[in-house]
Amino acid sequence: MAHFSGSSPPVTYPVSIISPHFCAHNYPIDLAIVRKVMTITDGNFVVQDINGNILFKVKGALLSIHDRRVLIDAAGNPIVTLRRKTVSAHDRWQVFRGESTESGDLIFTVKRSSMFQLKTKLDVFLANNTKENVCDFKVKGSWLERSCVIYAGDSSTIVAQMHKKHTAQSILIGKDHFMVTVNPNIDYAFIISLIVILDAINSAAAAVQLVQLLQLVAPWMIYHKAIPHFLISMAQPSSHTRPTPPPNADSSPVPIIGPQFCSPYHVDLVIMRNVLSLRDGSFVVTDVNGNILFSVKGKLISLHHNRVLLDGADNPLVTIRRKIISLHKKWYVFRGESRDFKDHLFTVGKSSVVQLMKTLDVYLASNTKEDVCDFRVKGNWLERACVVYAGESSTTVAQMHKKLSVGDKGRFMVTVYPNIDYAFIVALIVILDAIHDDDGDD
Repeated sequence: MAHFSGSSPPVTYPVSIISPHFCAHNYPIDLAIVRKVMTITDGNFVVQDINGNILFKVKGALLSIHDRRVLIDAAGNPIVTLRRKTVSAHDRWQVFRGESTESGDLIFTVKRSSMFQLKTKLDVFLANNTKENVCDFKVKGSWLERSCVIYAGDSSTIVAQMHKKHTAQSILIGKDHFMVTVNPNIDYAFIISLIVILDAINSAAAAVQLVQLLQLVAPWMIYHKAIPHFLISMAQPSSHTRPTPPPNADSSPVPIIGPQFCSPYHVDLVIMRNVLSLRDGSFVVTDVNGNILFSVKGKLISLHHNRVLLDGADNPLVTIRRKIISLHKKWYVFRGESRDFKDHLFTVGKSSVVQLMKTLDVYLASNTKEDVCDFRVKGNWLERACVVYAGESSTTVAQMHKKLSVGDKGRFMVTVYPNIDYAFIVALIVILDAIHDDDGDD
């Protein structure tokens, strides 16, 4: 039986999250997790005790807007339903009792501690912890190495720990086999739920990397007629013919508009603004080879100054809409052509009413309190020298710079850092331009 390292005090009373039935009071419990490697995104697990008896199974849906999984017992009875929140920069998951997805049956919520992570860090909040100022449990470690540890709150008290178990059989039959040791008095069904969410978050990242790989290899495959036509739209040309691994290539992708717009490399975009249509917000965005990636259409006469960001095939990605009465020049961004707040992605507003240099605060839709911004834009729009930062930190996620040559009036460059949604960055630039136009009216 595995033992925990360290001198952290053990939990001396039962901690029942899902049910007291799953708390082994006097001894640690070792669980074997058997995951089918070939079904990479459907979340199929089998959980056994050390004698091979099946305790739990996990079933997931390949095609599900909310990425839904259900933890069932050995008899096939549903214990909890795990459901990903559709619009969430921190990969927020909600866990409900049985097969319910009603708020009254919410047991706990899990989210990444921050958007930018080199190693996994998840915060767990029980349903009665509505303020979420301090987490009730924390998960830290490396999922790829199967070496994650679950702690009680922000303390050093370990409640469960993962460790690998390699066997020849597991390699031959295409299964990922690892162990979890759960401390005495801890709800081991709860621990299994956390592991399922860990896997789901990392599987989503793997799916993003698959899209990124297709973006790199699909042009060659199309040329050699080795790829179906329905994948052609995913083959947006790379801006680097000989990519170099960036310093933060191992960090998690940050999809705001879509994971297909997150590249593992720096992306250089060329922004061309139609100077003759000065007030309709018309842009064309290309890669460095001149391939059109996005265009922006705006209305000359519009109460809300609506603008729509389109992809290279003229499909609407987001609608950008100004709030009519707003002291801080607030803009809302919605998915597709919607203006419904259920499709709200993020909000952008000036940090202060009086500004010498542009400073904009960006709040994702899930950040309802807006106490701290998720991104911040600073700089000089006229000089095309703005920088986009992660929250209030000094971490740069994108940077504008002029491209000056003959005939380049109205043209400038934007460098988007690895794993950052470059469609999101383009939407911010459209809003920057719109706010500058509005300020010209003042």
